[in-house]
Amino acid sequence: RSARKNASGCENRSKSSWQQVSASSRRGARPNRFVDIWFGDVVADPLGAVERIYASVGVELPASVRAEMARFIAENGRDKRPPHGYALAQFGLDPDAIRHEFAGYREAHVLPHLRAG
Repeated sequence: RSARKNASGCENRSKSSWQQVSASSRRGARPNRFVDIWFGDVVADPLGAVERIYASVGVELPASVRAEMARFIAENGRDKRPPHGYALAQFGLDPDAIRHEFAGYREAHVLPHLRAG
């Protein structure tokens, strides 16, 4: 059985696409199971982002784990790797279709962040 592709080029998994499942789960009984992390925040403060994730699920980040993460970040920081970039076209995806398909998510989670500056 071959998978159909939607307008963005992503595999179409009928009406149970992850966007629909995600949206219904966020509105459902357990919306706190989702944590949206801004990539710029991860770059600026990776440990702070991890601490936010742990806190959002009600788990304390053990000091030993935090220390190991800090060590890893110090030894493997972004400045120690060559830069890389990706384009949607490399994966056969259409930017306009992606913007359309993720419009609801962008409106709820991306645009408010951008507006706040």
